[in-house]
Amino acid sequence: MGIGLLKSKPSFGGFFLFGWVVQYLNRRQFDCSLEYTTFFWLGISAIPIIAYFLIPKGTPLHEVVHLPYYWLLVKTEESARPTGQKHFYGEDSRQYYLLFPPQETSKNKDRVIIYFHGGAWRYGRPELFTLVAERFTQKGFITVLPSCRRTPRFNYQDVRLDLNKMIVSIKRHFPERDIKFIVGGMSSGGNLAAHLFYNQKALINQGFSQQEFLGLVLLGAPLDLAAMPRNTHVSSFAGKPSSPLFSEANVQVHVQAEDQRAVLCIHGEQDGLVPIASARQFFAALDQIGSANAKRLHPPQASHLDVAGWVRKNSPFHQVIMDWLDDLG
Repeated sequence: MGIGLLKSKPSFGGFFLFGWVVQYLNRRQFDCSLEYTTFFWLGISAIPIIAYFLIPKGTPLHEVVHLPYYWLLVKTEESARPTGQKHFYGEDSRQYYLLFPPQETSKNKDRVIIYFHGGAWRYGRPELFTLVAERFTQKGFITVLPSCRRTPRFNYQDVRLDLNKMIVSIKRHFPERDIKFIVGGMSSGGNLAAHLFYNQKALINQGFSQQEFLGLVLLGAPLDLAAMPRNTHVSSFAGKPSSPLFSEANVQVHVQAEDQRAVLCIHGEQDGLVPIASARQFFAALDQIGSANAKRLHPPQASHLDVAGWVRKNSPFHQVIMDWLDDLG
């Protein structure tokens, strides 16, 4: 993909080649003029800027190039970042969650939002996503930002055990309350949220009913893993496509027929990391068993990071999520 992309666009390698030729001529002529040297370094420094504007949406390279600017926007977003209470549910250093009490008493005081961050089942930590907690606690929701064990050392089976232990641990904080859960996540975090939400057998084994989980928010999530590119991130989590592990790690095998609980899915058509086909094939499978009570938004020009930017108040997806939560009741 990368080679084809560079062939179809002006070659950024040309900037390096041009700079090398200038330096070579300088050495041959013993002319180390400031003009040539300056021009060389300007050419080098222009590469990321040119790449930022020329690389088309819908490619992994576009998402990677735009990641620093995305983090800058999130980092500079005005908010009162709350500090969560850290609770461990296992012995591994990754088996913990941050618990954030609501900022105000509201009708949502008995609603817990569990939000899984993204990172290809391998990267990131809850402490980087406190802006998410700020958005939800402002609405009166108790908010949980979880951490699970990571690939490549651990796979889906290990993470499934983490989900079981985690939800039991969270429920223990509210022994006398009729708590209802809303789960969601971005990218691979959306995949984990879907596993927690849909796997009725696992919930029953931990003493929960499906009715305790009111809704699911899926943001750029890899849902049908068969539609995902074959790479080390997917294989470390789910194994080979022909393996039993891969089937078990695919969310749709856990969905019960006629499950009409509310789902919000936002997945951009120009997602360069998680193909839109992953969401479309997932919901097509759910349609066949009458379990697709979902509000689905597939903005034609939205990338993976565009959807991830929902936490910014000027994002078109921020109010969509807040309104959906209000309608959930």
